[in-house]
Amino acid sequence: MTIANFSELAQGISALATTLAIIVGAVWTYFMFVRKRIGMPKLTIQLETEVLKLNNDERLVSIMVQLKNTSLVLFGSERAELRVLRVRSANQSEYPFLSQKKNAALELIAAIEWPQIHKKEWLWQTGQFEIEPGEQDVLYTDFVVGSQLELIKLDIFVANPNKKKNDLGWVATKFVNLT
Repeated sequence: MTIANFSELAQGISALATTLAIIVGAVWTYFMFVRKRIGMPKLTIQLETEVLKLNNDERLVSIMVQLKNTSLVLFGSERAELRVLRVRSANQSEYPFLSQKKNAALELIAAIEWPQIHKKEWLWQTGQFEIEPGEQDVLYTDFVVGSQLELIKLDIFVANPNKKKNDLGWVATKFVNLT
């Protein structure tokens, strides 16, 4: 084999290796950024509550919404909304479906539109509310309810600024026993 032949062979192998590296890189990029959505924000939400008796007629419900950015990109939002829904009061008869099988009852509970008793909305300008990757932030709100209220449902929605057109975001729900 001459030096010229060896040089041509080396160039061919180099071109093949370059092509293979480009294909591997493209597949990796597809899986990381399209399939795994690594460049998109991800948020976990945890609802914490504390109930304090103010007097015989009223209770203070304190809500802490913990937001954690679990993605590799900066998270930002322009809106969050917490709704507090009345599920059961002391002067209300027990719902018949609560005595059914637990899973069936939970599915039915999720489908019911409970009366709203409190709403808190947080609105921010673009860039005003941001969470760095791996970090967390907390939203707080308090409200007073009558002592006859026994069970409430908390629904939180945090808007995804990348999905404004369809009003998509992250949600969490929690039932709170006030008795």
